Amino acid sequence: MECTWNLWGLCLVKAGSNTETIFGFSEFLSGLALLIIVYTITDFRYKFRISVSRLNFNKFVYFLIAGIGVGTLITEVWVAQSWPTVRWNLSQAAWQGLLAVILLSVIVMWLWYAFINPPKFGESNYKKYSSKLYQAILKGNEDELKILSDELVLSIPNIVRFANNHEANTENLPNDHIALYANDMALLLANKKLCEFIVAKAPHTALVLFDELAKQQQIHVNSFCTLASNLSAEFIRNKNSLIYHEDSAYDSGLLGHIKPLSSSMYGNYKLLESLGHKSVFDIDYRERDGWDAEQVEMYGKSIITCFKSYLAQNYWGIHSYILHRALSDMESFKFEITGLNNSSFNWKDPSYQKFRMLIEFVSNLSKALEEHDNTPNCLSLRVRERGHTDLYDKIADLYCECIHAAAYISSPIESCWDIQYCLVWSSLFKQHREKTEARKILMHKVRRQIYESIKEMDKWPNYKATRFLSICLNTMWTGKSPEQTSDEDHEALRKVVVQWFKNNYLALVEDNPKLAESCLTGSVSFDHKNKSLTKSFRGGMGKGDIVHHFPLNKP
Repeated sequence: MECTWNLWGLCLVKAGSNTETIFGFSEFLSGLALLIIVYTITDFRYKFRISVSRLNFNKFVYFLIAGIGVGTLITEVWVAQSWPTVRWNLSQAAWQGLLAVILLSVIVMWLWYAFINPPKFGESNYKKYSSKLYQAILKGNEDELKILSDELVLSIPNIVRFANNHEANTENLPNDHIALYANDMALLLANKKLCEFIVAKAPHTALVLFDELAKQQQIHVNSFCTLASNLSAEFIRNKNSLIYHEDSAYDSGLLGHIKPLSSSMYGNYKLLESLGHKSVFDIDYRERDGWDAEQVEMYGKSIITCFKSYLAQNYWGIHSYILHRALSDMESFKFEITGLNNSSFNWKDPSYQKFRMLIEFVSNLSKALEEHDNTPNCLSLRVRERGHTDLYDKIADLYCECIHAAAYISSPIESCWDIQYCLVWSSLFKQHREKTEARKILMHKVRRQIYESIKEMDKWPNYKATRFLSICLNTMWTGKSPEQTSDEDHEALRKVVVQWFKNNYLALVEDNPKLAESCLTGSVSFDHKNKSLTKSFRGGMGKGDIVHHFPLNKP
């Protein structure tokens, strides 16, 4: 090709054009318009992934596309005007092909970050990731939070690994250290609204969180305790959450058999105790007050799962702060039954159902203790100092508090009997169980606590003691029924109660009639004329009531 111009010894020729355009300016505008439309309608998930990539992708792509547009425009104008170019310059087709490859590379890079290998929280992007997540949670858009609750599952392992750094609690770390950002992320994820969507839309995120925490040899920070507590509260509150579908293998299939979420959240006592000052069972009392019976039942099941792990991991000799607090919180549902006194209630009554769940929980708790092969025998059956107690004593306290709460129900007779005997006494005492050493110890402690309360009547009369006396007399009465045997759990207690009434009740009637009246409940009454106690039983078909008399000793 001959030189058309000669500039300072440089041979220049006219730029030539192709008959067919490979990637011209019009194609570039069409592609750009399509990219803008695609980006506009793209799901928030992919926009978030692009925004947290290690590369400042938005600015990079902006300048790159601008350069491609200018390049395609210049090549077409240059060729159309036949402007001079060096003889060894690339052809128009080559230039257009090169610009097309660059644009294609941008698209492939976008697909790589958005779909194939999405970015995760890490050393190269932790500041950007934290900032974008903070903005999204602060914005509070529900559709975005639903997506984030699922997207976070990719970064949870890294957040746990970087946050659980023993150096994070020191003051020597710079303010921009990744461990500090990771701890802030753990606190940020505890946002209740985000936890709500994690439970409802992405329970696997919670599953991965607890699994990753369990992999840590030791938890060095307290950053995850609030997140764990809020997730637990939300799982219990949302009755359509996965944890309610892990009921049993018979009802829930495979999930009910392996219980992946329940096992991860509540089945590792070592992890739960090490999370920090707030456990998965520390749920605000205002939220607990709004629970129904099904939610109370689920809360109790989660505690029992943890209790079984506590026994299996041989932590008996170590005081369990989380279990003691959880049992105290569960005990608070005893007050549900007291409002049913002097009223005829339906068994579907919410208060009755919640109290029934408490009784079922206490019964299952003692069963778990009895079924454990290595349950230790306590050194002292009688607690002389409240500081030297273990979970035997705590469970015995629960037994006694449930019995005491049921004793508030004094009328009508049918309600009194249904609650005191059918619901409470039969569940706690008369179940057919193997006489294990653990049960013997537990029953002894229950009897001892009730006995100690009754003994207080000798020093200072009080209504708590009279309630124990009333429910014991109503449920056990004074004589053995044909089905009772001498080795029943409550037989020794029955003898104590009968002896107390026989020796002390007439004196109490004279000294404090009102207090004496509170010792009787249900169908038990005092016969002033004959100085005896009477209890009426419903007779068979066509028969009237059967009345038993128990004469009292005169003082």
